[in-house]
Amino acid sequence: MYNIKGFAVLNSLADNTTNVISPLGELSANALTYSREETKGHYYDPNKGEATFVSFDCRNEDNELEPVPLDYQGNILTLLNWLHDKALLGQIPTSNNTLVQNLTNEFGTVIENIQAGPIITSGSIRLPSWVSWSISAEPDGNRVKVWFSNTAFVTQYDQTTILVIPPVVEVDSLMGPSPDVQALVQSRDLAEFTEVVEATRGNSPYTYLKSFIYDRVSPIAPVIIPTNWTVLIYGIAGNNLDVIRQSFIDYILANTEFTREEWKLVLPSLFVSTEFIITPIWGKIAISNLTEAAGLFSPTLSLAEIQQHVQLTAPEYPQPHVLLNARVTGTPYKSISFTSVGSPENIDGITALDVKWADYINVPTSSPDFNRMDPDTQEWVQIIQTLLQAAETLTPFSDVPVGVGRVTRGDLLFASASYQGTQYLVATKYSVVP
Repeated sequence: MYNIKGFAVLNSLADNTTNVISPLGELSANALTYSREETKGHYYDPNKGEATFVSFDCRNEDNELEPVPLDYQGNILTLLNWLHDKALLGQIPTSNNTLVQNLTNEFGTVIENIQAGPIITSGSIRLPSWVSWSISAEPDGNRVKVWFSNTAFVTQYDQTTILVIPPVVEVDSLMGPSPDVQALVQSRDLAEFTEVVEATRGNSPYTYLKSFIYDRVSPIAPVIIPTNWTVLIYGIAGNNLDVIRQSFIDYILANTEFTREEWKLVLPSLFVSTEFIITPIWGKIAISNLTEAAGLFSPTLSLAEIQQHVQLTAPEYPQPHVLLNARVTGTPYKSISFTSVGSPENIDGITALDVKWADYINVPTSSPDFNRMDPDTQEWVQIIQTLLQAAETLTPFSDVPVGVGRVTRGDLLFASASYQGTQYLVATKYSVVP
């Protein structure tokens, strides 16, 4: 499966005023930092029109980056130029649903699964903020998504690249004697750090540069050495604490001879997280989907289902701990229930959800009783609802809402967010339902 995301550059619509970006067809300098230069592709065919497709991310079925295949280039440029020409003629409708129908009428024999974002008007020009489709002739499934609006792109583009700069050249040196570790950490001054950042950046300006301190703890004696970990982030999707933390962990485990358990002892503030794993009962339907009404889930669970779902998504937790701390919670979201369990390593010692949020009640946000919960609980409820909505459709290739992390553990995919120092991992329907 190919998953392609990019932007339609339309030079005829560009605004040449200094520091002004056209609402349609023009990329800002900030948007151009959303992927590295070696990742981008610029595709143009004068025989098809003036549109240039800037590919920010093209991944194959193995989630590996590739240039956009030639057949896809032709399909994309044909559609973008058709939209551009219709826009210049004032023939783009004001309704995105009508536009989808027009695209179906024109291209229905070669593309499918067409969707379009809200229509944006700039002077006499109208275009969708984005459009997505699948190419019918290509095997194994595919998805193309192209933005026309810079404003929409910089808030919605959900791919990211994160480059890690560790506090020392070889991460395994943090396992050495404390005096040696202290000397290594202190040897990198600001001038050297700046050189490392520039070398890592190369020819690709980053969107964000962020640094975090994690204490290196000696497993032999109580010696604590603060260590500085830095990331260069490309794209707004990477500006997420869960995603950043996972990038540090992934970097260390990919460049070490030691195990995760050994690193937990040395960098506990990084490797030991306070977390809850939440597993919605995605597979139990009470009312099926109808033409104009979404289906609803069954909130009723047997004891066997409870144990099955908790252990399915928390295989690393000891079974006695899971059985003692597992809880079942109902939600207003499509009547679904979920199981939950906190990590046995939670720093605050709270591993049961009804202890963490004792005043939670199962009412919609529109209910007068919703405000009877503590304000912190109300905010947590809204975060969980966002995660449930994301987890229902999230796949390794799908769009990710801003503020939600896509976390993979083994073969399991989670939607994640942190609140008040605790990470909440909601198992996706993709992972739970065969």
